[in-house]
Amino acid sequence: MVNPNDPRVSKTRSALIEAFNCLILDSGQHAVRVAEIIRRADVGRSTFYDHYANIDAIHREAISKPLDVLADAVHLGIAGHKQLVCLLNHFDENRYRAQQAFAKTSFRDQATLVLAECLQNRLRTGLSSVQTKTIPPELDASISIRLIAETAMALIRIWITNEISCSTETLATTMLKATHLLMNANCKDSRGHV
Repeated sequence: MVNPNDPRVSKTRSALIEAFNCLILDSGQHAVRVAEIIRRADVGRSTFYDHYANIDAIHREAISKPLDVLADAVHLGIAGHKQLVCLLNHFDENRYRAQQAFAKTSFRDQATLVLAECLQNRLRTGLSSVQTKTIPPELDASISIRLIAETAMALIRIWITNEISCSTETLATTMLKATHLLMNANCKDSRGHV
């Protein structure tokens, strides 16, 4: 059993994530095997499986870090503009790699699900602290959160693939306005007011 408080665990997981990212992004590979990750991270096969159940598990963790930033920005609304611009600048600086990632349906689907989970966690925390807000019973919370995640990911996709052209600041503002409208449309107080 891996002890999450052991600094060696963090170091090993970082090495595995870095190896995974390098294989996916640097080489442009579509499918990465565990053998390639452990060779690049210089760890044993059992060490990999001590930390991750499979390739999907490491992929989810690898994309969760930037998506956590995106979820924070969406959850914070306009207060998250600066951190969202920083994330979008990172995507812009790595546009070719991001285009490759967004070209894969499996990446987009997985990223959207991870973003929805990140948003769900933040909204659950936010809604419990502001108890007058509830998601209307006629609208399943998972559907509205998935819609918000899909909207954010679609805006990034059409920007990163050059279907639209705008600055990172403009994209961030547009994304925050769109997701805010969706949140307000789906989150009402006990009297039915936004």
